[in-house]
Amino acid sequence: MSWEDRHGYAMPAGMAEPYRRPPHIYRDAEDLLIPFAASAEAVAPLLPPKVEPLEDPVPCWFKARWAPFSPHGAYHEAYIATGVRFGGEAYRFVTVIGTDQEAPLVAGREIWGYPKKLAAIHCSWTGHATPGDQLTARVERPAGTVLARAAMMLDRQGEPAEMAGYPALSLKLVPSADGGPPDVAQLIRLEGGAKLAEGADGRPFLYAGRAALDLPTVTDIDPWHRFRPLSVGTAFFMRADYVHDLGRVVHDYRKA
Repeated sequence: MSWEDRHGYAMPAGMAEPYRRPPHIYRDAEDLLIPFAASAEAVAPLLPPKVEPLEDPVPCWFKARWAPFSPHGAYHEAYIATGVRFGGEAYRFVTVIGTDQEAPLVAGREIWGYPKKLAAIHCSWTGHATPGDQLTARVERPAGTVLARAAMMLDRQGEPAEMAGYPALSLKLVPSADGGPPDVAQLIRLEGGAKLAEGADGRPFLYAGRAALDLPTVTDIDPWHRFRPLSVGTAFFMRADYVHDLGRVVHDYRKA
């Protein structure tokens, strides 16, 4: 019998883990995605060694998600990803990220190293705010301290080819219990796996439009302000199924 069969996949031991081995399947997730550009100089201190901004200004992406069905239950999530280069290849590095539930927080941190923190996330399309002529999202940490405000007009049908993407890169860092170097310090590559839903007309559930993005609070506790937009691109709103599978270690800082 394997360790996993006897003790489970993750802590706590004894088959009481809050999540199981990937793949993790998400159904009908709804995402507001806003591409924008930020200062490479401001963003660079938030990146791990050997990972550099892709260019200057650096391409970034704000995403607010409502996940009504997942292995972790229903939850909200929001993050900023940065376009980076490592080993001659382009990636998107999730630099700051918040979620409003414990299970996706621990799974994201422990398996892939995503730097998730608990946050209050309000999305107008899930009843947490009043819908108007725009979709809106807001990230607060702690409640009342606004880290991000976003809005989007649904101007037109979007096309999947408009959303060029990169594989995800994350830093998995596990500190040493005895004060030595980290027990784990790895860069993890994770490929995306998404299938857009279809509307009654057979077209993908994908809309594009004008957007606004504001990162108002200056704090080194949650430095979202470092990504203050220099320009904002066309935003997208989509409904899709996702698969989060096991990642691949592309660099081990303890060995090189």
